[in-house]
Amino acid sequence: PNTLQCFADGAEVGLPPKEFAILRYLLEHKQKVVTRDTLLNQVWGYDYFGNDRVVDDRIRVLRKALGNAGKQIKTVIGSGYKLTD
Repeated sequence: PNTLQCFADGAEVGLPPKEFAILRYLLEHKQKVVTRDTLLNQVWGYDYFGNDRVVDDRIRVLRKALGNAGKQIKTVIGSGYKLTD
């Protein structure tokens, strides 16, 4: 994480800053459910004023960028997201 590099399926994946920040937060809280509000506060900041569905859009982009590894980001219906093994 400190090098701002991401690798999936043996290849480096270029991620925009928000997607990288989301992935980093999910990695730091692996196996725990992370709510949209938590991601908004941690990635966008407490002063973000907008729709919380922006998180869903960025998760979709992140999953696509990660390819098969993106399947490890699970949606927890009614709660948020969880990164699994």
